[in-house]
Amino acid sequence: MSKGILASAGSSQPIRITGAGPATIRAAEGEGKDAKLASFEGTAYTGAVMRPGGWFEDLIIDLGGVEVPSQHRPALRQHDHEQIVGHTTEVKVNKEGVHVAGLFSGQQEHSDKVVVPAKNGFQWQLSIGADPITTERLEPGEEADVNGRTVKGPLVISRKTRLGEISFVPLGADGDTSATIAAQQGGPKMNPWHLALKDLMTKLRAAAGTVELAKYSDGEIDKMTADEARAALKKCMDEEGKAKAADDDDDDDDDDGEDGKKAKNKSKSARALRIQAEVDQVMTAARQQAATEHIRQSAITAAVRKHLGADPAGHEIELDGKRVILIAHAIGQNWTVERAELEALRAARPTGPVGVPGGLAYATTTPEVTGAVLESAVLHALRHQLLLEDDSFYLDMAPDGRTPIRRVPARIQAEAQRDFRQRYTDQVQQAAHTRFHGRITLHELLSIGLRLTGYTGSLDLRSEGGITSALKAWDYLDRQNSIRAEGSSNASFSNILANVMNKFALQGYLYTEQTWREICAIRPVSDFKATKSINLLGLTQFKKFGAAGELVNFTLGDQAFSNQADPYGGIVTIPWTHLVNDDLGILGQVPAKVGQGAGLALNDVIWALWAAMAAGTVNGDDGVAFFRTGSLLTDAAKKQGKAYKANKMSGGPSALSSAALATAKALYDNQIDPNGNPLGFEGTMPTLLFGPSNWVTALELATYRELVYGGAAAAKQPQGNIWAGKVKPAMSRYIENASYVNSTTAFWLMFNPAVLAVIEACFLNGVDTPAVLQAGPDYQFDKPGISIRGTMPFGANQQNFRGGVYSVGA
Repeated sequence: MSKGILASAGSSQPIRITGAGPATIRAAEGEGKDAKLASFEGTAYTGAVMRPGGWFEDLIIDLGGVEVPSQHRPALRQHDHEQIVGHTTEVKVNKEGVHVAGLFSGQQEHSDKVVVPAKNGFQWQLSIGADPITTERLEPGEEADVNGRTVKGPLVISRKTRLGEISFVPLGADGDTSATIAAQQGGPKMNPWHLALKDLMTKLRAAAGTVELAKYSDGEIDKMTADEARAALKKCMDEEGKAKAADDDDDDDDDDGEDGKKAKNKSKSARALRIQAEVDQVMTAARQQAATEHIRQSAITAAVRKHLGADPAGHEIELDGKRVILIAHAIGQNWTVERAELEALRAARPTGPVGVPGGLAYATTTPEVTGAVLESAVLHALRHQLLLEDDSFYLDMAPDGRTPIRRVPARIQAEAQRDFRQRYTDQVQQAAHTRFHGRITLHELLSIGLRLTGYTGSLDLRSEGGITSALKAWDYLDRQNSIRAEGSSNASFSNILANVMNKFALQGYLYTEQTWREICAIRPVSDFKATKSINLLGLTQFKKFGAAGELVNFTLGDQAFSNQADPYGGIVTIPWTHLVNDDLGILGQVPAKVGQGAGLALNDVIWALWAAMAAGTVNGDDGVAFFRTGSLLTDAAKKQGKAYKANKMSGGPSALSSAALATAKALYDNQIDPNGNPLGFEGTMPTLLFGPSNWVTALELATYRELVYGGAAAAKQPQGNIWAGKVKPAMSRYIENASYVNSTTAFWLMFNPAVLAVIEACFLNGVDTPAVLQAGPDYQFDKPGISIRGTMPFGANQQNFRGGVYSVGA
């Protein structure tokens, strides 16, 4: 499910539309260093009115307003940005349409998924991705001239459209589009028209007086398509007939005697009859071979569809370590019907529910409406709300407007997007598109979901009583099946809802500030009891072996401050009025708010503690204010393990600047362990934490390679910025908020929290994202509707004051 981020005056939906022109895929040529990549070309869009996937109305793209950002556009498989098969080398837009040509330059594992099935005869369809910038809607009966034709509403006209990518898909909005492959390996040898033409050429070369009619060599015939071979065969037969008629005319003008004419005519007639008989024999054999081949292909198609369903999306199987389209592969490799059916049977064996890898319940590769398919359909319908698949959702931009800064850890992004790819495979998404076309309603979801759960009674989804009865039936069936929302099963409607809602809950959670991840150590806990982590500054310095060769025992003390996870959560009920009104969007909006609530609670706990540490109301493990300006360096303190250096600076020179950063870096580097030794943590880039007012200054210091100082007061004019790439910027809006630190000038330098943390967040079982579950209707009996509860147990506490330096900034 590919998405675009749009700024549209009309619709916010990206256009995924199947083109109307045939596309040609050319096989790779040459070998070794002289090898050329396989290529493709075709018309991706002809300017006609079409119904793109996910659109509720017909649409036409004004060819005069198509923007092509560059000639090199990505070529994908199934609109999946993880499956790059190549790129375009040329994109032309004229009054006939959008024409593309390109190369299969992607990784072989992806490009082979398109090229190999095409070689085997599978007909791909081209699909283009485009973003509507400005749209115009024609009301019913209204007319307009677009692309040289008159169109009538209701209709959406995309007056300004930006071309994105093109994709190869097995099915598309236009069933007439197809992609063919030239220079098929082994194709002509299996085609009866090629065989018949070769046979005729052989016979004509052998027959006296007909060598000149044998005009095609075997090599030339191999290069022909099936239609070209058939046309050439017909042409040769027509020319042979004309040659026979010319011979008859010559006989009429011959000056030989009557006996000589009779003998000559008899000889020519015999030769003509023999040639005609041979041609007839060749044609009969060709027709028989064509009929036999047609029967074989039809039987293979029927056998595969019998076990794998009619949708070609379900025909892709694993064979000898490669993914192939079974029907096309079986036909191209001249398999018997029995062998094709055997592979189809193997592919249809139960392994797990569609979209649930490793499941053991039941499975089929046919596009049935399973739990994963139903979830995918809902996500398609809510695609304008869902951003987890967009890479830009996880990034911010630097002040230059070009440099991306990661807002959410790459791990969280990878986990979220991997979940989509694993559960909502190409097959599942194709099944969802085929069944619902991106337009499932809430009532359809409730009705089909209840049927999947096992409900067989009548449904009334237009009244409070009907909704309440349906929800009670749903809860009862879930209990009978012993399946709760926490599990994973195609048979649980609660699970279907939970899987959908958790996507939006995660999105709402990630919308809240994630800067706490840059300053907090994250630790999993298994229960709600207080627990301590290991003190990384224990006495672990190596000692010389003793006289008897013994080793010194190290001591690993606990951190002074324990941590403890507490249960946090809440519950919200979607009123039955929204269910009656068929409001599908509520399934995205409400969980997103629940997820946002989890993020707000976590940030509140962490930044309230941080404010207390900055204010000096929270102490370090030695009883002194966590951030302190004084040092304790006496020998007695070192022997007792109580030595420390200042980790706080204040006053006018402490406002963020290159000079202030240098002072803070010196404090940071000169931190010592409790015994007075340098910390010695090399290779850890310090994190620079700051508030919104310091955004530009901090980003200039952290990212720009050069800084220019001007004015008479400037003592030096550096050509380069020594801080670029030396600190990791992290901005928090909580620093300047009056309820927290409340400072526009403060900043901190901190060690990587995985090395030495000043603060730690703990999560039950290590799950640092909220869980959203559907509660049964009896949970809140007085509030009919769907009750959603969100939970996220967590806790936070200060740790080692030596892990960071605080600059008050004023």
